[in-house]
Amino acid sequence: ATMVGGGVLSLPYAMSQCGLVLGTFTLILSAILSAWTLDMLIECARCTGRDTFELVGHAAFGEFCRKLTVSLVFLICWLTQIAYFVLLADLLAPTAELAAPWLQQGHSEETIRRGITTLAALLLAPMCFKANLSALRFLCFASVGSVIVVGIVVGIRAAEHVGKFHDVSVMLPSHDSVSVNMKVEITMWPEDWAKALYVFPMFGVSFLCHFNALPTHSELQRPTRQRMRRVLLLCLCFTSLLYFFVSVSGYLYAGACTCGNILLNFQRDDPLVAFGRGALGLVLMLNFPLICQPCRGALFRLLPAAVRSRGRTGGAASSSGMVSGPEGNMQVPGSDMGPLPEAAETGQTRLVLVEETMGPQSSTAGANPELSQGLRPPSPSSNRSPAQVHAYLREDTRGMMSQGTTLRPVDTFAPKDDTVQQSAAEPTRMQRYILTLVLLSSALLVSCVMQSILVVWSVLGSTVAFLIAFILPAAFWHQLCGPDATAFRRRAAQVLLVSTALLAIACTILTCLNLDAPPCPLPKAHPISASSERLLA
Repeated sequence: ATMVGGGVLSLPYAMSQCGLVLGTFTLILSAILSAWTLDMLIECARCTGRDTFELVGHAAFGEFCRKLTVSLVFLICWLTQIAYFVLLADLLAPTAELAAPWLQQGHSEETIRRGITTLAALLLAPMCFKANLSALRFLCFASVGSVIVVGIVVGIRAAEHVGKFHDVSVMLPSHDSVSVNMKVEITMWPEDWAKALYVFPMFGVSFLCHFNALPTHSELQRPTRQRMRRVLLLCLCFTSLLYFFVSVSGYLYAGACTCGNILLNFQRDDPLVAFGRGALGLVLMLNFPLICQPCRGALFRLLPAAVRSRGRTGGAASSSGMVSGPEGNMQVPGSDMGPLPEAAETGQTRLVLVEETMGPQSSTAGANPELSQGLRPPSPSSNRSPAQVHAYLREDTRGMMSQGTTLRPVDTFAPKDDTVQQSAAEPTRMQRYILTLVLLSSALLVSCVMQSILVVWSVLGSTVAFLIAFILPAAFWHQLCGPDATAFRRRAAQVLLVSTALLAIACTILTCLNLDAPPCPLPKAHPISASSERLLA
């Protein structure tokens, strides 16, 4: 669900600029490279014991890289919020005008779009301010389902008009729409190679899920390399087929006039397309808080307040007093258990340690320590560290998952690693409100001055996406796993690192040169319908 989202609407435009052959090749190449770098990240996590993108970066290059990865996660989430606001205006403005025609009386198209975007932000604000959005965790199915519905709608309309003259709607820079009567001519190769290079990051953005891959790996019941590779293969194959179908169908319908959002090419009064717009717009609204929450968390971890929060909780231990022995082994004060032997020496460690990250909002003082249905730690008191390690006797855990018996932890303590503590830091209620307000207002203001979704995707793809999807995973792997790998794998990682870095620089330059890109191209060779000619005056 991280991959499949609103970005699919821009793939037909990318296909139209690359041509059918180069576009298909670029789509497949992006999927293969994404699978490779995802496997690199998982290998890094397994060899270091770190289970987040942020902590793998710290293990590879230290604190600077940890802050860099947090900054990139913040940027990608913030830019995605801007993209969602732009897409909501594209999707909901035609639907609102179709439902309430009086909106067009005395109001420009730009005013209507900004009003709808502001209203959407006000409706989303209450959910964005919440600390926990577990109730929305099943929206991933709705997100994928809505994109499939849009793909079917685009495919149906494309099949109806293949090889025929038909009206294609095109949005002008003023956000007014005109109709172009045309018969689509498909090209195999790009007519402008600079434009093809400009849209290349859009293919990479479509497969971007690297910051969620490691938590997914940790949540598998048996997280072996083979099982995770099968999960990646299934996800990327399904996503690639969906992307190929939507991009080719959209290109077949609109041809050289394909917009950065393919739904802009359809008539506003088309009932089938209106249904697709409404379904996808609703899902984007519900998904917006799920983007805002990690963006707020990343921003907080970059602030000095997160360091102070770590200082208050980083050295705190639980009330029962689990401490480390002189050699680093765990021991329980007040018992005759003594220092516990390490697994590397005896193979019979008597404790099972389960680490869980919990925010202060989810804690309750005086909770019942008895557990049920697995290794679930009790809710810590409000003065404990957000990152907790819970210790259980191994003999008590045997058969627990199958029998559903209750389990009492021996003790709970805070890990010593300051990096883990800081990555688990959570803002206070006031800090959460202020950060959320800043994120929402800034994303809304920037989206109001954006002419096209193409600008957002190109900025996101050429900078942040290249770093997260290709450059940093290759660098992490080369640093952490490269010394023990074969010479061929090290050279391959070096080639990937250098080539994607050069490509990112070239794409960034082209993005800066096209910041005023219109939402849709308007070829002069095609006639414009008479009802729309006044809009060009």
